[in-house]
Amino acid sequence: VAALLGFRALRRRRQRERELADVKSLAREDLVGLADDVVGLDEDVEASPEAKAAYLRAMEAYQQADDSFDRARSPQDISRVTAALADSRYEMETAKAHLAGSPPPERRPPCFFDPRHGTSVQDVNWISPYGGQMTVPACEADARRVNAGEEPDARQITVDGRLRPFWDAPAYYQPWAF
Repeated sequence: VAALLGFRALRRRRQRERELADVKSLAREDLVGLADDVVGLDEDVEASPEAKAAYLRAMEAYQQADDSFDRARSPQDISRVTAALADSRYEMETAKAHLAGSPPPERRPPCFFDPRHGTSVQDVNWISPYGGQMTVPACEADARRVNAGEEPDARQITVDGRLRPFWDAPAYYQPWAF
């Protein structure tokens, strides 16, 4: 009996480790992608104090995301990473708006279809293949697609060897996605 319990415990631990590795790989992609944006704006922000302040806030949020990533021990811990990434993306968009002489964007959640698209610009009514009609936040490009009756540009992830939209991922992806 003790051997069976030990085997089950080991199997559960290995499953949790696989789940964390899957979710962390997506979070790492997001961190790398945002780092490229951050580096690309580094010199430009010197032209505007408002842009520079937003850029510095973006850098702080990015660092929080990176630190949270390093400390993550379960898929649930990844929610801290994605929240900090959303803050950093918003501040980057704010810095870019200041540089363009535009007002900062409204503070909204990230695009439902792919958080890497940035801050959403509106809520859209989307027909989910799994749950009927839903109202979700969308970036400008995905909002146009959904409102035109087209498919949004959803992030695809590999689960069990096949590509599928992230909203169709196993439940342990939820802290990363939302």
